[in-house]
Amino acid sequence: MGREKKDINIEVGARLKQIRENKRCSQSEFAAILGIGDEHYRKLENGSTGLTIEKVCLLNQKCNIDPTYLIIGKQEEEFDFDRYITNCTKEQKNKLMARILEYLKGYFNM
Repeated sequence: MGREKKDINIEVGARLKQIRENKRCSQSEFAAILGIGDEHYRKLENGSTGLTIEKVCLLNQKCNIDPTYLIIGKQEEEFDFDRYITNCTKEQKNKLMARILEYLKGYFNM
């Protein structure tokens, strides 16, 4: 494997691990989502194996993971919280706040 390709796999693997941890999922859970074994998944996170396009698509469809961020580390658009809150419906605001509280609850119960 070329050095550049290996570096890319390591960077993608690190982002995949960060995303998985943000979602509070185990490696086994993500392996199951991708339809692969735990050992194969560990190799994805440590960069010794690269993600296929099919697996990137699965992560997008099943986990709402931004493929652009996963692959190159940049988000298409920065999220402007103040703008969103100002322009969203009450239902959207309630849904967002419930999700934030759910995330914080999990974050502080580590």
